[in-house]
Amino acid sequence: MLEDIRVKVMESLTIKEVDVRMWKDDGFSIKSELLFLEYLKISKVCKVSGNGDNGYEVTEGADRYIVNLRGKNAHA
Repeated sequence: MLEDIRVKVMESLTIKEVDVRMWKDDGFSIKSELLFLEYLKISKVCKVSGNGDNGYEVTEGADRYIVNLRGKNAHA
């Protein structure tokens, strides 16, 4: 049974290696790039305003978030 698991892991790693070799020169995976593009679409409808020492306020429609970059947190 352990031998079967070892072989399956090796096959999985081989498949992932083939996928990685198809990445562009920027080093990002295809999934990462698709996720980035999706968030980019969302960000185009957001409004960002600085709010002094607390960081920034991000508004999307009726939703509002306070982002504190120094504290690395966000809250609605």
